[in-house]
Amino acid sequence: MKRDMKEINLQNAFWPMTDECHDKLNTALSGLREEEPVKRFTARTVLIAACIIVALMAVALAAGQILGWTDFYSNFYNTFVPDGAQQIMRDNGEVTYTVGPVTFTVGGLYFDGHIATASTNARLAEGINALLTGNDPYDAIGANGENGEMIAQKLGVDPELSWVDAAKELKIPLYSVRAILEAPEEYSGEAMEDPMFNDDGSLTYFSMPLLNGKFHGEAMEFGLYLRVQEINVEDPAQQAEALKEHKTISIPLEAPDDTKEYTVPTNMIVEDTVRLDSVRGDLFSGGLYLTASYTVLKEDTSEDDAVDVLYSLEYVQPNGEPFPTGMSLSGGVKDFDTWPVVETEDMISANQFPEKIGLMINGDEASIVILELKK
Repeated sequence: MKRDMKEINLQNAFWPMTDECHDKLNTALSGLREEEPVKRFTARTVLIAACIIVALMAVALAAGQILGWTDFYSNFYNTFVPDGAQQIMRDNGEVTYTVGPVTFTVGGLYFDGHIATASTNARLAEGINALLTGNDPYDAIGANGENGEMIAQKLGVDPELSWVDAAKELKIPLYSVRAILEAPEEYSGEAMEDPMFNDDGSLTYFSMPLLNGKFHGEAMEFGLYLRVQEINVEDPAQQAEALKEHKTISIPLEAPDDTKEYTVPTNMIVEDTVRLDSVRGDLFSGGLYLTASYTVLKEDTSEDDAVDVLYSLEYVQPNGEPFPTGMSLSGGVKDFDTWPVVETEDMISANQFPEKIGLMINGDEASIVILELKK
């Protein structure tokens, strides 16, 4: 369902390093910065390394690869970004900002009225030897799944160590960053943010606000919040003020490619509580939004009771297999403004309208109602 992230206070400062520390850092981070494994490894070594990577992690990165939304969705949610959305993200280009010692390159921009996305590559200035993490430096490195485990392996530290403890062990500075897209309040809802760590020591910060679909216009002006802080790993209580910048970025609104209706059975009533009246599909470059309209049948039905019933319903393929998760990573009741008529909105990753979709009714005995695309 919807994911929330909370901000962590950060700090920015440098401290001098001894030659011994500098040498240790270069050894520990050689794989993160300048190493070219393809040139240095023998064929046998490459084969062994490949086997280890396949066995231990799904995030198998070539040196220098910068992770993007396709990596985020495939590795964390086992789903995909439709081709059209990938092209739009490329077409919308990138913009670069510098905040203190960190350069932020903002890309992966997509906006369809329901969601907006930005993926920001954050990297330290050349010559700064340090660790770079997201907005929670006290998380374990391995908390980011296989991606974090890979980085811990490169650093030569236990993945259960926090970023703070890893910086202590390696005797190097630790920087924490945040880069989030902010929609105007009248259109925004909850939001998702998460980092992934790149093979070259930089990170990609993913941000996706969920929107109410009520914006009309050619493009929306979003706020872009950038934050940098060096963590005082020795004394967490003594943290200096973070460097913060607020920018504005315009993202074009993508209109639906097509809108179609699905057939619904006559007088389809679920648990004597709601009646399904219609299902509409809006196909965007980023996937298919399915909007269903229900009527609550009994006057004494509470909103909570109606939600319980509606959340027991799930769109599946006709054979009962789930559809690929949509980019919004969420779904459910839109609002109760038109009670007793209630609309739900769900998203699946798709490049076209499925001819048939199943509506699974989860109860004591799950059943599937097949809805066919109207001709």
